[in-house]
Amino acid sequence: MRQIKEVFADQSDVIAQLIREANRPVAKQFAITQDNGPKHPSFCQTSWVENDFERGERYFVLTDNQVPIACVAYEVPTHSAGVRKAYLNRLSVLPDQQSKGIGSLLVAHIIEQAKADQLSFISIGVIGEHIRLQDWYEQLGFVKGDTKHFDHLPFSVTYMMYDLNNQPKDREDLSMPKITLSGHIEVPKEDLNAVLTELPNHIALTHQEAGCITFTVTQDSDNPQRFDVYEEFTDKAAFEKHQARVKASHWGEVTKKVERFYTVTES
Repeated sequence: MRQIKEVFADQSDVIAQLIREANRPVAKQFAITQDNGPKHPSFCQTSWVENDFERGERYFVLTDNQVPIACVAYEVPTHSAGVRKAYLNRLSVLPDQQSKGIGSLLVAHIIEQAKADQLSFISIGVIGEHIRLQDWYEQLGFVKGDTKHFDHLPFSVTYMMYDLNNQPKDREDLSMPKITLSGHIEVPKEDLNAVLTELPNHIALTHQEAGCITFTVTQDSDNPQRFDVYEEFTDKAAFEKHQARVKASHWGEVTKKVERFYTVTES
């Protein structure tokens, strides 16, 4: 059972380890080392998290059957003047738990926290070269801002903002339950190449749909014929429109023999 709960300074060791493990693949992808990026989250120390708590930052951990698998930090600067905003920091999901909608659950939790705190914006900073991550945040409603270069960093930083007062109605209308699909598909060996060829286009077209919040299809590392699927749509109408488009698409054609094992829920 998944649960999001606030944790405190006595869990600094656990949080730091989770952040390190979650961010190591990113450090490897962008060639970040302790020499050129000593403050990257992949090198997170317990003292860093303790310092976060001391300045008033809050941490939320997502557990699965009481085991921590992801975390996020939430900061509302007390010294900021004018427009009140929060910072979403250190969003971290363990590598074997990624592409399962866990990150989006934590982002949604921070959005609700910021609404409760009557804030106007949520700000984040991400690696400027990490286009896939930026695209993911855009799907959640964040908007790209400036990209800046810093002499002490081996990468640029792109700033993104979530406007709590200016979201499309379909993101805010609680009378229309969000639709979540999770599960997996099993592809016949003879169709595997065709599926792998069409998959990037299928994902790209789905991300362009107005009601798509999150959509991931990930090939299993141990069984290449299995693909884990996770998707969220703003409401039933958007989900049904997606299903109809897929059925008539080339993806629908190449996956005719695919076995699907899905669970669909409303929330």
